[in-house]
Amino acid sequence: MRTFLTVVLPLIAPTIVFFIWAWFAKKRAEKEERHEPIPAWQNWPWARLVLTGAVLTALTLSAVAMMREAAPGQRYVPPRIENGELIPGHFVPAEQDESGESKTGRESETFDGLGTAPPSLPNQRED
Repeated sequence: MRTFLTVVLPLIAPTIVFFIWAWFAKKRAEKEERHEPIPAWQNWPWARLVLTGAVLTALTLSAVAMMREAAPGQRYVPPRIENGELIPGHFVPAEQDESGESKTGRESETFDGLGTAPPSLPNQRED
């Protein structure tokens, strides 16, 4: 079911929507040809409705981005289980580890997001 919802449905949804639209467009053209009345919803301003939806989506995403819990410079520690207890996710200052202890020196340096920096060799100078 998960594969269907995450892979198959997003691939076939545009096709399904197109066929539904084409069916309604065909019915509308047939009614126009026979000079029959067209349902009111088929005359709605679809472009304005879609544009309004896009603007509201952008405003919502902007509001969510601005209302995040963490202050700048903090990082998220995901929930985890320690000693059989669930510790919920939380934010800590970037220089702290998960336990809340401050990292100092070379331990806190990262190597392009790949973990801690490699240890210095005796013939390399420290900056």
